[in-house]
Amino acid sequence: MERVFQKNTEAFRTMKNKRKSLKKTLLSKIIIYIAIIVVIITQISIKLASDNIQSLMNNILARESAMYASEIYSWWRSIEDRVGQTADVMRNIPDLSYDDALALLLKLTELDPDSQDIYLAYGDTGKFLDGSGWVPDDTFEFTGRPWYQGAIGKKGEIYSSEPYVDASTGKTCLACAIMVRDNS
Repeated sequence: MERVFQKNTEAFRTMKNKRKSLKKTLLSKIIIYIAIIVVIITQISIKLASDNIQSLMNNILARESAMYASEIYSWWRSIEDRVGQTADVMRNIPDLSYDDALALLLKLTELDPDSQDIYLAYGDTGKFLDGSGWVPDDTFEFTGRPWYQGAIGKKGEIYSSEPYVDASTGKTCLACAIMVRDNS
């Protein structure tokens, strides 16, 4: 009987060890599956959050871009208004000498914080007056410049140029130009 008891005890221990081993195996597999599920759920959550953030950022950037575009448009309109007013002044002062015109341009440029300079180009005489005080050398030919051609082509309406390299500073700039008189 003792032997039967020993065999039963051994069988019981073997079964108990197998059960522990089975529990460990099952527990290990469950933990691995849960970890995989947690990683998948985390990845999905990150992707959804990222998409949501991207959408919100796009909306914010679109609103800010529209706001800046409106500000730039208003600013450029004020430049165009000042160019139109300057043209009106120049049109209403008959026979303004080059010296008086240059003095006027120098003062207008000084008073205008948004302009690099204000200038006049006399196509019929080849005279160029620059409100910054810059005096071009003899090789400077303004009649082929886009701002000059654009103003001539608009026939008294305001012309806004594409960006170009300024001859006096070498910087990229925009011109807002208007033909004051046709002396041809």
